[in-house]
Amino acid sequence: MRKHGKIEVGIRESRKGKKDRFRYIFEFCTTLAVSSVLVALGILGWQLYTLSTTGAWQAVRLFDVLSFIGIDLQSVYFPRETTDLARYGQLLLELPATLMLPLLTFLLSGIIALFTRSGRN
Repeated sequence: MRKHGKIEVGIRESRKGKKDRFRYIFEFCTTLAVSSVLVALGILGWQLYTLSTTGAWQAVRLFDVLSFIGIDLQSVYFPRETTDLARYGQLLLELPATLMLPLLTFLLSGIIALFTRSGRN
């Protein structure tokens, strides 16, 4: 009986550990999504402030944001071989950052959640 009790306790603890892992992943994805929305709102606020002071709209592309962070995007703009993937990458990088940051973050969070759910038993 004791062995049976210990095995049950061990199983319960491992399930609890999995639940904790999923909770941390969920919190990470939520934090990532909220922070990207706040960054996008900050960019939009800066654009509106610039518009009201100068009278000119300053477009901020996704490329500008990623370059500001320090991500090297030369391989997208100057690929070794011209492929459709490079063209689609260039198209995505030219879209407005205020729309693309939250969209890409929600997409990334969905992919992470999908992979973590597929790992459940």
